[in-house]
Amino acid sequence: MNALRVFHRRTPGVAAWCELRQDFRSFRLDCVRMLEMRDNYPSQEGRRLADFVRIMQGRKRSR
Repeated sequence: MNALRVFHRRTPGVAAWCELRQDFRSFRLDCVRMLEMRDNYPSQEGRRLADFVRIMQGRKRSR
C-alpha cells in the first residue's frame, strides 16, 4: 500500500493506493500488522491524494 492520508474517525486509519487490488482502499491502523517505510512513492496519475478525494466526493454525491 502507498499511504496518501492518515485520518481518524472511530479508529485511526490510512487512505492508500493498494498495489494488490490496484485501487484506493482504507486501512484501519489497529489491524495493520507490519509496516515498512520506504522512499516517497512516485506521483502517478490516478493514484494521488487528489484523485482519491475526487472519487470520494463523487461517491458522496451519487448517494
